[in-house]
Amino acid sequence: MCADLANNRPGESIKKLIDELGPTPLDRGGATQRCPEVFDERALRKGLEGEEKVAHRLAFLGSEWLSIHSIPVNASGTDVDHLLIAPAGVFTLNAKNHGGQSVWVAGDVFMVNGFKEDYVACSRAEGARVSRTLTRECGFDVEAEPVIVVLAENFCVKEDPRGVHVIELELLRFWLKRRPVIYTPSEVTTIFETARDSAVWLKSPEQVGVEAAR
Repeated sequence: MCADLANNRPGESIKKLIDELGPTPLDRGGATQRCPEVFDERALRKGLEGEEKVAHRLAFLGSEWLSIHSIPVNASGTDVDHLLIAPAGVFTLNAKNHGGQSVWVAGDVFMVNGFKEDYVACSRAEGARVSRTLTRECGFDVEAEPVIVVLAENFCVKEDPRGVHVIELELLRFWLKRRPVIYTPSEVTTIFETARDSAVWLKSPEQVGVEAAR
């Protein structure tokens, strides 16, 4: 059954995971803070907070900026945090909440408190996947620009990664507003109406092949 993804709340996928965890050991009493279940829930709630903060900023961009949150792209639960569609472009936004931590970026190297994370490669792959899907379904070229939105105490970008934007949350709206117009209002509508259909994202390779052969 198809679902209208435009109804999704920010962090919808994370909220479902938290609900599936149920009461943590600390909720039940008698567990230590080293318990993996407690750590998992705390990490999930931090991720949820990040997605909600990004969505809050997007809500003030204006009516020409259309967003869809928590887009499931496979049966295993992988999702796109935020898809932003506007005359200024199509953007996949990946929220990374590292409040109280230090983030340092140089090309594909993304460090959090001295530890390397694979955020750049994952965001690049996410943008490519969204581009392929929307181009196929819309019937014209759609290039989704991957953006990593960072919440951190200390933030430094020495060199931008190839094909991926790394933006601090506080500067996100300013950065987006400066993007040049590349899509017509009609194209924006087509992309948005296509992207809000859950079936578009969950097609099997067999389905895609059959449709391409027609």
